[in-house]
Amino acid sequence: MKLITAKNINFNAPFRGHTATPDSGSLARDTVKSSLILLLSIFIVGTFLFYQITILFRQTSSSITEWIILLAGIPAAIFLVLLSVSRFIRSMTQYRMASALDQAGVAHYGSIVDKWVDEVNGTIVHFVRYNYTVHVNAKQTVDRETYDKLSRKDIACILHLENMPHISRLELE
Repeated sequence: MKLITAKNINFNAPFRGHTATPDSGSLARDTVKSSLILLLSIFIVGTFLFYQITILFRQTSSSITEWIILLAGIPAAIFLVLLSVSRFIRSMTQYRMASALDQAGVAHYGSIVDKWVDEVNGTIVHFVRYNYTVHVNAKQTVDRETYDKLSRKDIACILHLENMPHISRLELE
């Protein structure tokens, strides 16, 4: 068995299940993007929807079509804002976990259990699954170079929170 250290981790690929926690730098960018999307959605709702409402209330004879369009826009606006808020909350939560991992993470050696390539939204994504305690394992995306360097049963350094071992990531240098 060999000890693996590498760079170039790709945390932007979407995946589900128990996954590794990305570094706080990439999550900070996601949080900024989420907050900008939230502000944009609030601006769109405020500008277009409320403007249309004021115009309709000023007119004495509004057609039923205008009211239907307005009433259909309200749920769409609510959906847009709620989607932005939920994305923002998720990114803030992930950022807090990654920051806690950066500050209080415990390095522990674990082994590479499996690696595979999958297609996610038309993009090839390289996955690595590792375990670092008796009953805890996680998966993480890596770039192709790191994927090629890793093999099953390799020993790698895992950074995890001692009180919450399910929050972890490969600590690749």
